[in-house]
Amino acid sequence: MRCLKCMKEFDEKYGVCPHCGQVPGQEKNEPYELPPGSVLKGRYLVGIAVGVGGFGITYRAWDRTLEKMIAIKEYYPSANGIVNRVPGQRQVIIYSGQREIEFRNGKERFLLEARNMAKFNTHPNIVHVFDFFEENGTAYIVMEFLDGISYKQFILANGGTVNQDIALEVTLAVLDALREIHKNGIIHRDISPDNIFICQGGVVKLIDFGAARFSTGEEEKTLSVILKPGYAPPEQYRKRSRQGPWTDIYAVGAMFYRALTGVMPEESVNRLVQDNVIPPSQLNPNISENLSNCIMRAMALNQELRFRNVDQFREAIQTKNKVRDVKEELKRRRTLRTAVIAAIFLFLAGSGGICYGIFQSKRSQATLASVSLTVWYPAAQDGGQQSANAQDNAETEFYEKIQGFREAYPNIEIEAEPIPEEQYEERIKNSLETGEDVPDVFDSGCLGKEFYGDMASIGDIYIWMEESGELDNYYFLAQREIEDKDKKQIPLGFQIPVIYGNSLIGTEDLTLVDSPERLKEILEQYSYSVSDQMFSVWQSIIPGLEKSGGYAAFAVDLEEDSGASGEEFDAQKEKEEILQGKAGYYLSSSLEYKRIQQDMAGIYQVFLMENLPLEESFTPLWSVSAKASEDEQRAGVRLVYYLLSMENQMRLSPSLPLHKKALQEFKTMNAEFAGIDSCLEQIDAAFLE
Repeated sequence: MRCLKCMKEFDEKYGVCPHCGQVPGQEKNEPYELPPGSVLKGRYLVGIAVGVGGFGITYRAWDRTLEKMIAIKEYYPSANGIVNRVPGQRQVIIYSGQREIEFRNGKERFLLEARNMAKFNTHPNIVHVFDFFEENGTAYIVMEFLDGISYKQFILANGGTVNQDIALEVTLAVLDALREIHKNGIIHRDISPDNIFICQGGVVKLIDFGAARFSTGEEEKTLSVILKPGYAPPEQYRKRSRQGPWTDIYAVGAMFYRALTGVMPEESVNRLVQDNVIPPSQLNPNISENLSNCIMRAMALNQELRFRNVDQFREAIQTKNKVRDVKEELKRRRTLRTAVIAAIFLFLAGSGGICYGIFQSKRSQATLASVSLTVWYPAAQDGGQQSANAQDNAETEFYEKIQGFREAYPNIEIEAEPIPEEQYEERIKNSLETGEDVPDVFDSGCLGKEFYGDMASIGDIYIWMEESGELDNYYFLAQREIEDKDKKQIPLGFQIPVIYGNSLIGTEDLTLVDSPERLKEILEQYSYSVSDQMFSVWQSIIPGLEKSGGYAAFAVDLEEDSGASGEEFDAQKEKEEILQGKAGYYLSSSLEYKRIQQDMAGIYQVFLMENLPLEESFTPLWSVSAKASEDEQRAGVRLVYYLLSMENQMRLSPSLPLHKKALQEFKTMNAEFAGIDSCLEQIDAAFLE
């Protein structure tokens, strides 16, 4: 017989396993665990549980087909009494109502996680997934069995610190795993010693792939709620932030720091207020200054100062080439920026009359009078209500975006004022109409041509972009320059119509939508409502579309008159119905993408409009006040030009970036938008018409 503890065979006549001492039939397990000896899928013999977490139970098991030991993870969210099991039974008990919805949504994310993990089965440093399936009312993932201990346990077993060579070896293995993950457009977001496993023989494995997606209830609305303090960078604490490979690099740097020094790094959000993190070389004299600088660069609060990818980090910690610390690198960049500006100024000034026209435009960039600028823009909302710290976050994010500008122009004072979205349009219009408290630079996306008289020309931006050859690197701007004779507003991004599907409910294959008639045919089966922002665009696709406004959705009509067109629309109520699984599809735009990702992690689908007539829709649009002084206008136009730079295009959200390289990176990081090129062709065609 096979022992259900060690999974080795022995002669049952002895009545005890000679390998581990386990007596058959006396296996200890909790009442809520699968009974030892259960068989799943007619193939997998389940042994005793080896690990229990808030979202699942991991069992030692035996694969009868491949004749080898494996690990099976069962989706079993024990928190908040969502699920239960009668002792000795295999079937799980799922409670009805909201708990049932939470369970089913979590199960879909659990299976999605398995699909993602299975992509990396050939990589030696990522745990391998062999199978995943549904049974007993829940779901299971079959993985390789790892024999060893976690990196966290290893560090503790060695007195709180580890040898530098071992720490380096573990770090390099993790970076190798992350290189493969990042190449596929995925960010782990949960790198820490808990999720690194050291197997017998020394092989290092990255486990719990993408665990940040596992949550229930209110927690599922944000990825940041289950981040690990000390290992998460500042951008991971915000819902709307630009995350990428550099996000994982911060965590790897923090893990390296913890292993070498024995000190848990302070939370990054606390470091933003006062950074008390001591360089590793000052805590451990055996750590070289160069390696210490590498770790501190990886843990830089400003993501622009971190290594941009794992290869840069890997090369830095393996070579003896000097790596500057964060302060030295920041100083170098400031000096370089100043030198470049000065060189341009001297060259153009010495070129005489031939370069006079170019000199004038470049000088306006290089020399700005000392002024103070006030900047207004709408702050993001959640469910119609601004959270307690949303305004602070919006202000911090804006100052992060313009950090390079402030370093280049320290004589320009900038006072940023984020205004709640629901108040912004009324506030900016009232300010311009009365002439009181008018901002110098502002988001003018909500303003029509009747306010052009209140806006200064931003035409210099197009001139600078043409002279530098930058204009060709942006979608639509060359056409817009020709169309926009007034030059009063310039876009930083754009949006396109999108249909979002709930994979638990939506059954229509919207990828087959290739004509307005087909789309209308599908919509006639459902009640629907359309977002205010995208109403005019959707009208061009669906003639006769009625407007009910609010959160963008057309709901499966599971309840009588649920979200019916033409009724008074309650956006918050409709959103709650969507999250409760009463909606199959959402008729909206790319602006909703990040919110849909957070609200419906693991169950959302994205359908782009192919072969349908589309119109361009730019957002945000920025302008400079005509009431500002001449010097303030020059500085304001230069600031808007900086906001349009590729550096900021890379972090643009929720709008899609206009810069071609930035949009390519967005497509890489968000695979659902891989087909956006066909949409761009349609928008280009609309411009030509």
